[in-house]
Amino acid sequence: MDQNEVGKGMIYRHPWELSRTKMVINEWDRYIDGIRDGRQGPLKYVNVGAGDMYFDDIYLEKHGDTEVYAVDIGYDLGDKDIEDRGSKHLTADIDNYTAVRDIHFDYSIMMDSLEYFPDDRAYISKLASRVKPGGLMFFSLPAYKKLFSDHDRHVGNLRRYDKAETEKLLSGIEGLEVIYSRYFYFSLYLVRLFQVKFHTKIDPDQKITTGWMHSEKSIFTGILKGILNLDYRLGKYLPGLSLMVICKKK
Repeated sequence: MDQNEVGKGMIYRHPWELSRTKMVINEWDRYIDGIRDGRQGPLKYVNVGAGDMYFDDIYLEKHGDTEVYAVDIGYDLGDKDIEDRGSKHLTADIDNYTAVRDIHFDYSIMMDSLEYFPDDRAYISKLASRVKPGGLMFFSLPAYKKLFSDHDRHVGNLRRYDKAETEKLLSGIEGLEVIYSRYFYFSLYLVRLFQVKFHTKIDPDQKITTGWMHSEKSIFTGILKGILNLDYRLGKYLPGLSLMVICKKK
């Protein structure tokens, strides 16, 4: 969950977040297993825009031999550069603080956070310099420029991403190779396309971004999460509300 959502008193996680967490972990594990072979000690990854670390908590529960450096400008760390919580290390910037400035990561993750950076190419290049050779960079992004709406402006998104242009952007950065990409959540794509086409208000009160009124154990949450999981599995070659891209550091 994004830090601004936490600050607005969000209680329940949207089925979209629950489904995305499960689906991308399953997808990315196939690639991360290749990194893990032959490496000594715990793998270290950086998650830029980690928010309340829900994704990382789920991921670390599955992979106990891993450490995360969670980066988010919303963290209140007082006068500390970094806050260590066992295998989780929270910081506001991986470049400005001595404690993390010299660390090189086995892989990096950016989940719906690149769209907030004014110069996305420059930030990817900088982040890539912190990933070890042979390491991976994982991205999930809001998809399709034609779906840009008042909702994007409200949450602070500067852009949405089309698959071909994003592959070209990433492949054009020295040392990066795109090894996988796909759209996901076709059903949500159709909903957003309808909203944009007919100028439907997505968040008329502009109070929340992904509000949901039902608990994770609710039957409504379970049904929608199940639909999205099936959508993810079947929609590999269809348009989607989100875009996934995986790059390898040469």
